[in-house]
Parts: sequence; C-alpha cells; structure tokens
Amino acid sequence: TGAIPRELHGRFFRDGSNPKSGTSGHWFMGNGMLHGVRLEGGRAVWYRNRYVRTPLLDDPNAAAMGPDGKTDMTASLANTHVVAHAGKILALEEGHFPWIVSKELDTVGVHDFGGKLKTAMTAHPRLCPVTGELLFFGYGALPPYLTYHRVAKDGTLVQSEEITVKGPTMMHDWNVTRNYVVFMDLPMVFDLSLLAKGGIPIRWSDDYGARLGVMPRNGTNKDVVWYEIEPSYVFHPMNAYEDGDDIVIDVSRFKKLAFSPQDGEGTPAVLHRWVIDRKAGKVREQPLDDRPADFPRVADSK
Repeated sequence: TGAIPRELHGRFFRDGSNPKSGTSGHWFMGNGMLHGVRLEGGRAVWYRNRYVRTPLLDDPNAAAMGPDGKTDMTASLANTHVVAHAGKILALEEGHFPWIVSKELDTVGVHDFGGKLKTAMTAHPRLCPVTGELLFFGYGALPPYLTYHRVAKDGTLVQSEEITVKGPTMMHDWNVTRNYVVFMDLPMVFDLSLLAKGGIPIRWSDDYGARLGVMPRNGTNKDVVWYEIEPSYVFHPMNAYEDGDDIVIDVSRFKKLAFSPQDGEGTPAVLHRWVIDRKAGKVREQPLDDRPADFPRVADSK
C-alpha cells in the first residue's frame, strides 16, 4: 500500500545464504546471493539478484588452504552482509576477505585493502557517520585470534591492531560508540576436533568465561580494559552508547547457546542490557524482556 517516496534515489541491496545446489549442511554455509532494487523518481527502476562469484560458487569443494599452507582468504561464501564505503560495495562473510561487487551486482573481485588486510573481515563492520571511518575486526581459529582494523574515509586501511583474548572465540559482532569499541570475549570457542564429525568446529565452553573489552577507537591492545560478565553469548547487539562515564549496550543474549550437538540444551535469545560502569570497574546486568528475539535494531523513528 502507499507509494515509494520520490525523494529516495539509490539502490537497496541485501545479502543472504542461498545454496546453489539447493541444499547445504547448515544455513551458515549457503552461497551468497545479492538482491537489489534501484529506486528513482518514486518508482523501482529495476530489481535483480546475482550470486557473488567467489571460488566456492563454482567449486564447493575448493581447498580451504592456500598453497602456502594457510587459509585461503579468498574462499569466501560472501553470504552475510553488504556495505558501501569509499566508493566500493563489499559483500561480507566473517571468515574471509570481502568481495567487491558493482552497482549492478556483478562481482568485481576480492578486496584486501591494497594488500594491507591480513585477517578475515567481520560481516558486521561499523561506518561512523561523523568521521566517515569504517571500523571492523577479524577473528579466527588460529592466532591471532582477534585483530582490530580501522579504515579512513578514503578507504585506506590505517590501523590493524592485534587484541589479546583468552582463546579462539567466535566473535560474530561487536559494539561501537562515539569514542570506544567494545569487544565481546564470550564462551563460544573453536574446537577443530569437531571437523572430523562433519560439523562446524564451534562449541559452548563452560570454562571459558565471558567479558567485555573497552578500547578507544584509535587505541591499541595495551589500552583495552576488560570487564567480567555472566557467561552468555550474543550474535547481535541492538545499540551501544555512552551515558556519562558509563557505556550502555543492549543485546540479544543467549544465557547458553547450543550450537553443536554436544552443547546440550540451550536457551533462547532475549533482550538484555549491560551497563559498563568504568569508574567502579564492573558491569551491571539487566534483562529487558523475556520474549525470544534476535536481529534487533533501534526503531527508525528514534
């Protein structure tokens, strides 16, 4: 109902997992397909959908390891997110390099920021509306387990900083405020022995613990301050902001995430608040709702 606002000019893109074969072993593992609508003058000028043509599209058994014995960072599914920055449109998947696509959704090629990017790129970077910077991180099953990256407004990778975490944690998303980034070091960890069982090598750990790491946006590893929290897992935050000396973070929180068969019974994600009291050196926790919910966002009217 209604009409497309005439003021909207541009392209709306989304990314998602769509296995070329029709099936996949897990919904994380489908090939990346982009959908796009171009809007102009109050009408949709075109709609189209295209696969991101990574090596895994034509050869699902493409080697995960490159000729040097390291992970082939080009072998991405590019199936999770799509962002625009510094004149480039990037299709993302958190285990590998991003892939550049055109405004018409054609695949241009892999992007490593002129050879400066040495790690994977998260599927959830943050674009700062004030500085124009693109902030992101990369994580992995092998050291370095976590690396923070900062890209200038012009697309130049200006900082890559290894961040010390307790082990090979799966860090799907994170939090950014006006002055800080906040890393979530949570107890979903890599266990490569699970590969022999045909599963994704990630499991819940009762022993790992959970904490939040606060660092200035242009800081280094020595500037990170860690705050212990109750064990839990978060795929997607809703919002993060500074309130005086406090940092407030609202997230969809699993008290326990059952990711692999041996994880047992899990709990649903519900909306939860962390208030990092930097003066007191602790985190106050508060449940905000008891209804299952994930992929939260701030209302567009706010």
